[in-house]
Amino acid sequence: MTMKSKTKIIIFGTGSGFEKVLEVIDLDKVEIVAILDNNESKQGTYLIGKKIDTPLNVHKYDYEYIIIASQFYNDICNQLINLGVNEKRIINILKVKTSSQLVQEIFIYNFAIKSIIKNEYLKSYIKNYAICNMNVLDKERNVRFYDYQDYLIKGIDYVRISSLELISREVYERQIEGAVAELGVYQGGFAKIINELFYDRKIYLFDTFEGFADKDVEYDDKHGFCKTKVGHLSDTNINIVLDQMKYKENCIIKKGYFPDTTDGLDNEVFAFVSIDADLYKPTYEGLNFFYDKLSEGGYIMVHDYNHSLYKGVKEAVRKFCNERRINFFPLSDYHGSAVIMK
Repeated sequence: MTMKSKTKIIIFGTGSGFEKVLEVIDLDKVEIVAILDNNESKQGTYLIGKKIDTPLNVHKYDYEYIIIASQFYNDICNQLINLGVNEKRIINILKVKTSSQLVQEIFIYNFAIKSIIKNEYLKSYIKNYAICNMNVLDKERNVRFYDYQDYLIKGIDYVRISSLELISREVYERQIEGAVAELGVYQGGFAKIINELFYDRKIYLFDTFEGFADKDVEYDDKHGFCKTKVGHLSDTNINIVLDQMKYKENCIIKKGYFPDTTDGLDNEVFAFVSIDADLYKPTYEGLNFFYDKLSEGGYIMVHDYNHSLYKGVKEAVRKFCNERRINFFPLSDYHGSAVIMK
């Protein structure tokens, strides 16, 4: 039986749209033969192992379709047509709804329901928008959760946020001692929730605030975990993060490369830690550092455990847990999380 050959495609654009295209296409069915970009500073550099080329060389490639990974679809489409490309071979794949867009639609729909009913009804009867109904214990919970929006998906990651809220209750009810922390803060969307739920705890915020570090990117690339670039997610700073914090007085910024930023924490213990570093090395180093300082009954939540683009996270969690002979629970939130309890 002859196996069907993969469809040969060219991707035009290397910005944020490029990663969205990779989320949508099935790499088992397509072969990326080239990547094009108008930015001359990017031409000649490499992305997912392919040299970025000028659109002027489009005709030297054997391809079936060109996928435009840019918001400037019309301009690029006209450019390709002027270069002699058949319009029927140009695809704007970003018109396809991504999982992020679908989650956002759910959020908008639920929020619309909230806007037309009284809060008293929401507190008492709207029970199924979050996975775990706890409105008997806290009638403000359903209302409060509508204020939490995950930065990446522009909507509510119900499972992740609801699970964090449950964990915070366990920490307080069982009187688990320690500070809280997040490694991989980015713009502070999840740290904001940690800060509010753990209202009387110190929160340590670890991040380069300059995006991915070169040694971490190099390691993931060498081991085939992830194809990314140094400085990715650098569109943040300390002020952006602190401006979101309800209890700023509890925040302790640890800016720099992890674990170099752990100096002075020899006597600190932690009740909850979020690790959202995306890459193998900081995830593995974070687990080694924080698990030893975790209080009995404390939690570590590692985000992106099942993220298809950041495979080093799963590798780091499994390696660490095998070495320590401990187990974890895979949480079915957006991109998946691994939850470790001591």
